[in-house]
Amino acid sequence: MNKKPVILLYDMVGIGVIVTYPSQVYYANQVCGIACLQKAHQGVLVPLVDPIHDQEKMLYDYFTGTAYMQGRTLPRPYFDDGDADFVDDVLQKSMYTNFLKVDRTQLNNSFEAWVHVELKTQPSAPVVAGDDVLYEQKLHLSANSTVHTIYGFGATTGILTWRNSD
Repeated sequence: MNKKPVILLYDMVGIGVIVTYPSQVYYANQVCGIACLQKAHQGVLVPLVDPIHDQEKMLYDYFTGTAYMQGRTLPRPYFDDGDADFVDDVLQKSMYTNFLKVDRTQLNNSFEAWVHVELKTQPSAPVVAGDDVLYEQKLHLSANSTVHTIYGFGATTGILTWRNSD
């Protein structure tokens, strides 16, 4: 049996990043609005949940709005610098996603709900501390802080994804 294991993300809630990694598991999503392109990527999926900033709604509003659609009935089948700038701005709003940035060398392969990103180097291992200590540390985080939810991948690439707007 040579079939690749695939996990469909069609009904995923929120945003996530598929970290490029030889996991032998592929994550697939429908992307590019009503154009309904099918994309898949091998890696590991990391949910990116920010209780303060609804980044999924920000992305949905942009990719279904008039600035992106520009009067067309179908979305553009490519990303441009303006789209990348918007996504980067959304990612920088949250300490849970500010370690990501759009991979500008992959704009032609990025679409609504499927954006190639670069991940900054993360710590190699989590800091082990009691829950009270970690909670206290979170209380003192600034807007420029990063809350690490992954460790040990180093600087790498991935796919930022969320539910398609179709």
